[in-house]
Amino acid sequence: NYIINGGFDVWQRGTSFSQVPNGSITADRFQVYSNVSDIKFDCNRVKEGIYYHFTGGTGVADIYQFVENVTKFKAGEKYTLSFTAYSSTSFTGLNSTLLCMKGKWNLMDVGGKDVNITTTPTRYSLTFTIPDYSSLNIDPLTEYNTSMLGVRVIGGVPIGKDVTISQVQLEKGSVATPFEHRPYGLELGLCQRYYENSEGIHWFSCGAAGFGGNSYGNTIAFNTAKRITPSMTFFDNVGNPGACTLYQGATAYDGQPITIERSTNIGFAPASKGGGLTDAGGLTCSWSADAEL
Repeated sequence: NYIINGGFDVWQRGTSFSQVPNGSITADRFQVYSNVSDIKFDCNRVKEGIYYHFTGGTGVADIYQFVENVTKFKAGEKYTLSFTAYSSTSFTGLNSTLLCMKGKWNLMDVGGKDVNITTTPTRYSLTFTIPDYSSLNIDPLTEYNTSMLGVRVIGGVPIGKDVTISQVQLEKGSVATPFEHRPYGLELGLCQRYYENSEGIHWFSCGAAGFGGNSYGNTIAFNTAKRITPSMTFFDNVGNPGACTLYQGATAYDGQPITIERSTNIGFAPASKGGGLTDAGGLTCSWSADAEL
């Protein structure tokens, strides 16, 4: 299965979302895009998988996963997309497709297939043939981790509608096989190539002040090497964004500025310019590392 988290088991960003904007990720690896930027939607983890309710905006919504390295998919090969979906009210006019992409939205459309959603959970199976996308001029040696196959699971969902989706699978060939259930640890590791967070407050041991009074935290390794050097987000102990908490003895100083001293796709070390520590202490924060396509 080329789809990661197709069973919607991994939710590192949370499991309930309200009035989320266009382009957001909720369950790991799945993104929502619209033909206009003002769309809003609610999303929740449910027993079956994922529930979307498109609540605001003027366009239609598309549900995507972007599969890294489009050069894995050769022209003329057949691939089958399968998933289960239903809604509280039936609606028609939807479509699913595959998009060969050099970068996001620099693409060649494989060609859409009609999907009509009913109130009964239904298993859909759609087979596509990969076109000759050589005109995109993708270098398989240098662009393997920036090119992608855009899998539009369901496209064209009208505002005001909801849809519940589960067991998304993309496989080579023209026959849909039963959904592949992976162990949770394996699925989480696949997701963390693209996103990982600290799952709470992380403690970094700091040495004495130096180099202009900065406090330097120890380097930590990510659980999984990232696709690229990720963008980092930090919060201090009380939730201030872009900040950390420094400790001098037993005293905590929230709201201290934080920078990245060292960062690669395998780990990072933070630093704070909030003033050096005069004795053994530490730096604490929650963090996330984003290397999504």
